[in-house]
This record gives sequence, C-alpha cells and structure tokens, in this order.
Amino acid sequence: SSGINAEWALRPGTMKNLTVEANETADIHLDVRQKLTGSSLESIKHWKNSNYQKTFVKWKQTAAAQEGFDKVQRPWAKRFLKVEKAKKAYHLAARMLEQTKGQLDIYTRDAMTTSDALKKMKDKLSKAETEGDK
Repeated sequence: SSGINAEWALRPGTMKNLTVEANETADIHLDVRQKLTGSSLESIKHWKNSNYQKTFVKWKQTAAAQEGFDKVQRPWAKRFLKVEKAKKAYHLAARMLEQTKGQLDIYTRDAMTTSDALKKMKDKLSKAETEGDK
C-alpha cells in the first residue's frame, strides 16, 4: 500500500520536469525558426525580385528558356513522332502477318474450307507481307 503512494508521489514531479523540458525545446525551435525566416528570407526575396522579372504567371527567364528549348527540340520531336508512328505501323503489320499465317495454316488443314476461301486467305497473306515490307 505504501509503495503505491510513493509511486503516485513521484509522478507529478516527473510530469512537471517533462513539461519544462518540452517548453524549453519549443523555445529553441521558435528561436531557430525566427532566425531562418527573418532577415535571411527577406534578403533572398529582395535578391530574387531584383534579378528576375515576373510576368503574370511565370518568371520571364524561365519562360524564355522553355521557349528556346521547345524551339530547338521541335525538329527532333517531329522526327521522333514519325519514327514512333512507323514503329507502331510495323508492329501492327507484323502481328497481322503472323495472324494471317496462322489462319492460312488452319484453312489448309481444314477439309471443309473451299478453294475460294483459301484463295482469299492467300491474297490476304500476300497483302500482309507487302505491308510488312513497307
């Protein structure tokens, strides 16, 4: 019974010390924050405003650099899109050729296939092969 009372007697002092330490840490953090956001932040803002002109939305230098980059990249971007389009067409033609070869193989094995259907499939295969060669 006396052990419980002694334990309760220590808790208020511990809580008081913890609160004091937390307040001291908070004061240190506030001091550091004020030092960082005080004159340093104002001098950075002043330097930025004196060296960069801001338009309605962007900084002028950033907009000019982006415009120059886009102008230089435009021919390359056109060629890149052309290559991507050709690559897509090639893969589509190759897939169509493989599918047509598979269908022709099935048609030749099937006894129910008419000669007209077989001829159409061979024509489709030759067309797919010429598309793949382009």
